[in-house]
Amino acid sequence: GNSCVAACSLPTCTDTVTSKPANSYYITASCTDCSGTKTINTGWKCNSDYTQSGNSCIKEETPCTPLTTADCPPPIRPANLPYFYPPIYRQGQQLHNDGCGGTIKCPYIKSCEEACSTQECIDNCYMYESAGDECWWPGCIYNYEDQWS
Repeated sequence: GNSCVAACSLPTCTDTVTSKPANSYYITASCTDCSGTKTINTGWKCNSDYTQSGNSCIKEETPCTPLTTADCPPPIRPANLPYFYPPIYRQGQQLHNDGCGGTIKCPYIKSCEEACSTQECIDNCYMYESAGDECWWPGCIYNYEDQWS
């Protein structure tokens, strides 16, 4: 008898998408043609953390809320002086990271060593820790840049 072989008439499987933007991946599908079953690229999707914008994938910006001076830690008072009122020469500002790549100035109380340029001043500073705005001895460093705003 005659043996007939049916000719294969399946359309050839080819990728419907041949390129994709950076930071994306292909969407694939399974397809069978005369040469067998293969995987073809049918589209693309942006990677996670990326958003499609036209024909490219743009990194999603996470909005950043910077800290403000309201988030500053409270200045630490000397434990022996619960009602410590820092004299002006003891008032300083420290730079703190605002969490978004910037800085904020936070008030802090300078140590007697930071606030004085002489030993006499340091001794008096410890003796009269809560001297209000007074500094009636030499050596107090008044840095008006530092004064709390």
